[in-house]
Amino acid sequence: IYNPETCIIIATVKDEIINKDKFNRTINNVTLTISNSEVYHVSIPNKLKPITNYIKQKSILELNRNFGTFDIETFVNADGLSKVYALGFVTNIDSESNLFYVGNSKDENKYDSLVLKCIDKMVDDYHNFVFYTHNFGRYDCIFIYNILKRANAILNFEYYYLKPTIRDDVIIKLEIRVKSKYNQTQRYSKISIVDSLNLLNSSLDKLTKDFNVEIKKGKFPHSFVNKDNLNYIGKTPEIKYYNGITNAEYNQLFKEEWNLKQESLAYLDKDLKGHLSVMNEFSKILFLQFNIQMTESLTISRLALNIYLKRYLKETKLPLINQFSLFNFIKFGYYGGITEVYIPFGKDLLYLDVNSLYPFAALNPMPGLNCEYLESLDSKGLDLNDLFGFFYAKVKTDNQYLGLLPVQTNKELISPQGHFYGVWSSEELKFAKDNGYEITVIKGYNFNKVYNAFDNYVNELYQIKSHNTGTLKMVAKSLLNNLIGRFGLNMFKPVTKSFNKLDRDFIASTRKIVSQKYITENEFLITYLPVVSKEICEEHGLDYVKVLEKVSNFNIEKNIDIFKDISITTAALVTSYARIHMNKIKLEILRNGGKIYYTDT
Repeated sequence: IYNPETCIIIATVKDEIINKDKFNRTINNVTLTISNSEVYHVSIPNKLKPITNYIKQKSILELNRNFGTFDIETFVNADGLSKVYALGFVTNIDSESNLFYVGNSKDENKYDSLVLKCIDKMVDDYHNFVFYTHNFGRYDCIFIYNILKRANAILNFEYYYLKPTIRDDVIIKLEIRVKSKYNQTQRYSKISIVDSLNLLNSSLDKLTKDFNVEIKKGKFPHSFVNKDNLNYIGKTPEIKYYNGITNAEYNQLFKEEWNLKQESLAYLDKDLKGHLSVMNEFSKILFLQFNIQMTESLTISRLALNIYLKRYLKETKLPLINQFSLFNFIKFGYYGGITEVYIPFGKDLLYLDVNSLYPFAALNPMPGLNCEYLESLDSKGLDLNDLFGFFYAKVKTDNQYLGLLPVQTNKELISPQGHFYGVWSSEELKFAKDNGYEITVIKGYNFNKVYNAFDNYVNELYQIKSHNTGTLKMVAKSLLNNLIGRFGLNMFKPVTKSFNKLDRDFIASTRKIVSQKYITENEFLITYLPVVSKEICEEHGLDYVKVLEKVSNFNIEKNIDIFKDISITTAALVTSYARIHMNKIKLEILRNGGKIYYTDT
């Protein structure tokens, strides 16, 4: 009886066969190697599907310019709550920015009304446009989301249909959709607000300089603004209200008659136009160099993957790892980089840097589609020399100064000494064995080798990085460093929904919550993995089977969306190769009498 989830096998063999010294018996593709009536080796083939090139191969003939930038300015009131007093947007079809400033009304709802006025114009007049903000997911988005939810509550129906996308506890996109007022054939008008920080991970001030755009980010006394001085006209606020400004810079912008409304709108206008210029330059580079639309990706890793799938995947067969048991097993062997302080103080030290470590590691052989589960039931274990993949092993170290195999604890990644068990790549196990470790491989997944999977991608981008300066160099470096990690995403796409407290508590006691944002006392924006977790249910004293029945009856998730372009084997092996390379350097230093003070990847 073969259970594919646990890989447990119970076999009954007739007496006349048992008397033979050694033989193989294949039952339903499960091969048992039997000797003296004992099963001592198990082999189960597992043919995997490849990641396919679903990106359109046809050349993009025209650059998509249906995007703009959006920003808000806020102050903090006496209750510690932020209020929007100015906001605006500009697009590639606008000659000037669309700017909005709070009026003189004493109505506390004037701040919400200001935002709604701006959003309504964006949705009504710019259907299907993408609006980029910078650092939107960590700050601005929750303002917009709350205001639109409050508007829905006042209207008593969902006028604004909101669809947030969250990654790593950050809102990277907010889609806003309303029923179309003007176009009878177009049922809905919609816009998307996207955080450009996930595409260009620098401050807006630095980006305007790096991209050498004409309009640079200005200086503004944000902490000066409050609800009582929104119509202030007078001397320029003191230098203490400005962040990161020199006396010389302050003296240049000082005015005897300084108008808060005019200055804040001028500052907002510069931010919007400078940001739009940066996004236009970035979009042109992607279009001209790679024939890719910037607006089709929310993150730099997604952009890198789109480029790889469209231009470099070709005939390479990387395995799509979307089998739950296989994914979970390899996940135990997916470790990050090692950061370690060995000696906390030193003088006149030598600094060594590995050039493009992870892209370099990606030039090694990768796992292919031919996957086979292997398990040894005797004390000798599997022959490590014949293996390529990820395996559960028993380890005994030689107690040298440097630990060579990582172990994930509840708090951190360590490299211990002694006896322990875990899952590692075959290549890291071979490296540890070559350096004195005793390794007994018990079970795991063996793969065929795929060569040159990333060679063209890495080499071509590295050439661009090495032979250019400025923005092109920066973009190439970012694309080089952000591709591989994308293959290691969780196989299940996270779900983001609003829940009341009761439903939130049920989700928290049955699934893994990725992020949670407080909206009101009885409303939470939750991002969670849709699969019911047996472990989490048991931690909360819930019957796993009954929870599954309840989920089915109430249909909390209509379906579970699985990524079609993930390969945790690829991501895990690249990080393994990178650790091997770093450890080779460390060992070489130690063997030559050197001391290591600090390392990281």
